[in-house]
Amino acid sequence: MTMEFKQLQPSDDCSVVLHLILPASQVNDVVDCLLAEKPSLFFSVVDVQGYGQPQERLTVREQVAGYQHKVMVQIECEHFTCRQIMDNIKKEMPTATISYRILPLFDHGQL
Repeated sequence: MTMEFKQLQPSDDCSVVLHLILPASQVNDVVDCLLAEKPSLFFSVVDVQGYGQPQERLTVREQVAGYQHKVMVQIECEHFTCRQIMDNIKKEMPTATISYRILPLFDHGQL
């Protein structure tokens, strides 16, 4: 049996959550970039523990702990603004090492 995977292509006007995963040392610079965006963005900053890195990339402290301390910035926005946000960060921080993922936001609100 052959399985087919269909890649979803969000429309430009759909709501998404952009995750930026970066070293904790770079969070202040990224936050400064995001605060400068117009219109202003809603975002959260969360500490995360990164597992699965090759041992040679980890400091001795990280090797003992078993994980790498990272930060994830979660940004709620329209899909078309993701590239603009990432381009602005790359322009301000050309040597930064930031991973990203874009996830559809089906619903949000407040209870």
